[in-house]
Amino acid sequence: MSNLSKTLLLLCLLAAQSAGSTSLFDREVDIYTAEWAPYIDLMQSRGDLRELVEIALVDVGIKANWQQLNYYHSFQFIEQNKITAAFPYFKTVKRAERVIFSDPVFFIENAIFYDRVRYPNNFDIEGHTAAVVGGYSYGENIDALLGSTRTFANDQQALRALFNGEVDFVPMSSHVAEALTLEYFPNQYHRLAKSPQYSSASSVHLIAPKTVDGQAFMDSFNRGLVVAKKLVTEIDASIDANIFGRAGGIVSLNEADGYPIVTAIPIAVSASSHSIYLVPGTRAVVLDWSDAMMGSTNNEQIFSAMTELTKVRLLDGPHQGKVVMVRNLHIRIQE
Repeated sequence: MSNLSKTLLLLCLLAAQSAGSTSLFDREVDIYTAEWAPYIDLMQSRGDLRELVEIALVDVGIKANWQQLNYYHSFQFIEQNKITAAFPYFKTVKRAERVIFSDPVFFIENAIFYDRVRYPNNFDIEGHTAAVVGGYSYGENIDALLGSTRTFANDQQALRALFNGEVDFVPMSSHVAEALTLEYFPNQYHRLAKSPQYSSASSVHLIAPKTVDGQAFMDSFNRGLVVAKKLVTEIDASIDANIFGRAGGIVSLNEADGYPIVTAIPIAVSASSHSIYLVPGTRAVVLDWSDAMMGSTNNEQIFSAMTELTKVRLLDGPHQGKVVMVRNLHIRIQE
């Protein structure tokens, strides 16, 4: 259970105790959202950002019922006062004229991504075409940079267009681009490059209709959000840790002294006798470093640390795409 889940459970128990009744909530509200990995993961019972919203609402006696609908139509229905709330959205001046935005719930980095194979040097967006998702905003700073664009239905299609050479770059939240590439295009991960000159931290918000009831609901949510952020200390570090765990960058897997053959254990196989052989130089992306690599080790434990297993996803070779465990001594960091 994540720290946010524990906080939410504790808050519910305290609410029940203080209320002295069988009901924890004064009312329930449907909140519309959609997949936005890794911040909103509909395959899980709840995502970390949703838990923060829930904590804020519990504090003011409101139960959140999560409903699934794409972000474009959710925004339209909020504007038409057909639904009560939707989450998460980046705030822009034009959007704020149409719906009510909450106080900032969380800050996320948006950036420009390009194909480092096509553009091995620093990338300049001027004169190039971007892949954008219909109805999306990438924060006002990034939005203002976009010139020629092609519109796609979702982030996966935008990334596919990038790797197929149909567009030159994609604006996207940094962690979203990394997570989707690892999930849907793992063999292309080494091609994904972030331009250091185009990035912007943008806040995400809950939205509600521009009505008296919508404003009253948002005022309540904002009060609860203040409490939620006090309860969940170091929220940025907590959410990043829960989402990304102990992942790392791109590595190569090579022979080592005493281990002339690179072997790995497929993640689905528990018995250490079931290994696969890897071509020396096989590239991988680290999904979860071993405990020893994340901490400190005394001199007597160095060899033990180097033979511990780290989880990686293979980016090329005969076993491309597989998630395996490999000894630390085979791992070399690639720039």
